[in-house]
Amino acid sequence: MTDIIVTTIISFAVLLLLSKLNGNRQIGELTLFDYITSITIGSIAAEAAIGGFDEMWEPMLAMIVYALLTLAVSLLCSKSLTMRRLISGKSYILLDNGKLFYENFKKARLDVNEFLSACRCAGYRSPAELQSVIMEPSGRLSFIPLERIRPVTCEDMQLEPQQKKLITVVISDGKVLRDNLKRAGRNENALNKDLERQKLKPEEILLAFYDGGSFTAYTRDCEKIINEAQQ
Repeated sequence: MTDIIVTTIISFAVLLLLSKLNGNRQIGELTLFDYITSITIGSIAAEAAIGGFDEMWEPMLAMIVYALLTLAVSLLCSKSLTMRRLISGKSYILLDNGKLFYENFKKARLDVNEFLSACRCAGYRSPAELQSVIMEPSGRLSFIPLERIRPVTCEDMQLEPQQKKLITVVISDGKVLRDNLKRAGRNENALNKDLERQKLKPEEILLAFYDGGSFTAYTRDCEKIINEAQQ
């Protein structure tokens, strides 16, 4: 029992370290190679946890070797276009300028019904509304609509709106984030004044942030408070 607990803790720590070593990616961004390697490393860790190896160091070494190989391949792919296409695959143009490319459909192993379903899920009733559709190496489809049906932009209307910046969270779950306050160009006195206007205390706030000159707070009882703060 003790051996299993110790091995599980060690394998968990090694998995966490190797995951950080190989970087953070969403599932949809993983290549087939990344996906298979991740499953393999996880399988080794699971087998090690239940005592599938004679020595504890054997699975740990195997996991480290797999992770280092993955990292090496990633570095090679970043340096070589040929290696990148070999490991990660390449993009396929499925539709362009009103023409479907049947050969690329076969290479992408995608049939027409799946293609139409993906178009509908992306908000397009028909391929006729699209200028281009590209299957990316990750397997996702990128949709480029026709100019006449794409959303109108401020540039189209010759408008120049003021660029909005990211909000700065200053209270999270009742805790004042002092570093963020400085980043927002404010101090605790200014924050307390904004809270005092609504007779609130920091510990009563679930979330509060500054958005330019506006202070917004959400209390724990789901009430939303907005104060216009001075710049």
